[in-house]
Amino acid sequence: MTSNIKLLLILWIAGISLEGSAQSDTLKVSLRQAMAYATEFGYQSINAQHDIEIAQKKVNETISIGLPQITASVP
Repeated sequence: MTSNIKLLLILWIAGISLEGSAQSDTLKVSLRQAMAYATEFGYQSINAQHDIEIAQKKVNETISIGLPQITASVP
């Protein structure tokens, strides 16, 4: 009976150590790569890009309002 308990204990400890090592996978990047990623995908950068797109659409809307309207009909 004690050999079964010892075997169970060893398997349990082995399972815990394997589980712990599986979680230690980390992404390793250089400082330049991390800065480039933060610049491209940071919240402020993404919001600024959206603001630029909105401003460009407003410019296009204002230009279209100022252009002469042509009305034509064909008999």
